[in-house]
Amino acid sequence: RSEKAMDDGEVAQTVRVNGGFTDSVSVVTDRSLSVAVAVGSHTETVIDLPESIEAPVRAGDILGKAQIKSDGIVIAECNLVAAGTVEKRDYFQSLKRLLRNWLIRLQP
Repeated sequence: RSEKAMDDGEVAQTVRVNGGFTDSVSVVTDRSLSVAVAVGSHTETVIDLPESIEAPVRAGDILGKAQIKSDGIVIAECNLVAAGTVEKRDYFQSLKRLLRNWLIRLQP
């Protein structure tokens, strides 16, 4: 039987981005993840990603891996890549964001 874990470009999850214009980036597969396995075989899909990364992040940067395992052995894997670009926030952008958040809290 054929087991398909993820499609090409499928969003696996999001990863927090520290010091970026946005707080997170979607992570997608760089190709489909599928494998032929014997009937009755037990498989599991494992996602290996960091909790957070530092900006800047470029679309296509490899951030982790998705794997299909059978009895603890990796039988197929693909890269998980950033779906978009997150630029690094500089001092002035950080100050602007801080002031905007502060002003929002002051509003009745």
